[in-house]
Amino acid sequence: MAIQQIRINNLRLIEELEFEPAAGLNLIWGANGSGKTSILEALYLLGRGRSFRKAERDQLVRTGEQSLSLFARTRNGSSTHTLGLIKAKGVTQAKLDGRKVTRMSDLARAVPLTVITPNSHEILERGPQYRRRFLDWGVFHVEPEFRYTFERFARCLKQRNASLRVKGTFDASWDHELIETGNSVNAFRERYYERLSHKIEQLASELLDLRGLNIVWNRGWSEKSDLGQCLEEMRQGDIIAGYTRYGPHRADLSLQIKKQKVEKYASRGQQKMLVAAMHLAQVEIAKEIAGADAIILIDDLPSELDTKNRHKLLDYLKTMGNQTFITGVDNISGGQIEFPGVFHVEQGSISTR
Repeated sequence: MAIQQIRINNLRLIEELEFEPAAGLNLIWGANGSGKTSILEALYLLGRGRSFRKAERDQLVRTGEQSLSLFARTRNGSSTHTLGLIKAKGVTQAKLDGRKVTRMSDLARAVPLTVITPNSHEILERGPQYRRRFLDWGVFHVEPEFRYTFERFARCLKQRNASLRVKGTFDASWDHELIETGNSVNAFRERYYERLSHKIEQLASELLDLRGLNIVWNRGWSEKSDLGQCLEEMRQGDIIAGYTRYGPHRADLSLQIKKQKVEKYASRGQQKMLVAAMHLAQVEIAKEIAGADAIILIDDLPSELDTKNRHKLLDYLKTMGNQTFITGVDNISGGQIEFPGVFHVEQGSISTR
């Protein structure tokens, strides 16, 4: 998978921008506020239908305009595809090869991509939902049935929670489907976790020389009971709480060294390299299992990385061969690492340099 051409109209400060990236490493450099991160944002929008930036998500459309539009031409093996997206007043419309896309997950399947930002280290520090989301991205791209099973589970969980909130009227019939879909979701995740944990530990040793890393899986309920038994035993407590307290929706990954959270031992720079290793591990597994060449987006690579670690990561990215977009304030191309694509961004305009 590689993007051959991208066109951006009215995204933040970008009025109109078009360029043809290289198939391998692409460097997009320019001053802060020049629009370089917005280019990564455009790529992410095409693959997810939403922005990866936390702040000002409702300010995507350029001031004074009613909508933004994106277009990309992609190549996957010998096949060429087109993808278009329009956002206006909270409405997103997308088309793949001229056909309307009704599910944002179809975009993710068509344009698999992962993003690493200066805030990505928060996956180690924040709540389990961030790590579940990370894990599920990987499962989604290697297990074709996972999306449908997870959607069934999520609908059933919502209905069970609604029933729990109505005192004296709990309908236990929801438990049957919750058990069936919950066990399937967990089976998909555990199969993937076994491969992912090994790959992350391997990359952590190679890229960080971080020894003794252990990735612990918590499926969301006690290992001593099956899901059905757990739901039955905890039912009265769930009724009092008004929600389902145990199950796959409570799953978590814990990255540890000496049985302590890894952030207690690793510097911020090491954490950033570890998070990069986590994402690259997923990209490699997707390629090994499903043949999916995910696009890699890295915003502000030099931030908190010294020259040695930066070169180590760039060397590894080069050997991977995936199309990669990297932003930074300086032109770091040349010397040890050459970028096949180098683009300078200034005030929302792009040029080859």
